[in-house]
Amino acid sequence: MGCSGWFLWGGVVPPGTSTMKKFEGLTHVQTWNFGGSRDATLLALSSGEIGRRVLIGKNVCHRCQYNDEFDALLKSCLSEMRPSPHKNALQWIDRALSAHYTGNAHGTRHKKLHDPLAFATLLNESVCDLREVEVSVQKNCWGSTLRDETNTFAAVDYSYASFVATLLGK
Repeated sequence: MGCSGWFLWGGVVPPGTSTMKKFEGLTHVQTWNFGGSRDATLLALSSGEIGRRVLIGKNVCHRCQYNDEFDALLKSCLSEMRPSPHKNALQWIDRALSAHYTGNAHGTRHKKLHDPLAFATLLNESVCDLREVEVSVQKNCWGSTLRDETNTFAAVDYSYASFVATLLGK
């Protein structure tokens, strides 16, 4: 099971790990992915039918962005690739991101790459630095604490180089 867009912080993220300022000091935040169906989320997190759960929290996936650098890497990779299913998939990503995120009022091109980061981590867990956690909910806000033997692992950081290499197949 893989999921992006939830949250972890207090006592889970190691000191000195890069994060977004808006999440500093918080232990729980609202999140659409988990909050959209609290009961289903709690069932999935407690199910013995799911052997390993890997979660990519907001404080990690919101730092992974489609920007001019990523756009250039993607286009360069596509120009060098021979026809293949992988190239087809990357062309779909390129078309979707290029057409939909061509800029905003400030002329910048930044889009959080939640799902591509979760997908790259599914293919190669070393894209993210993972910690075993227990997820908790407080008044529809989600967070986590370090806990062994939960089979739920949360990303506390990610490697941009590993993300790009995994997603682009470099």
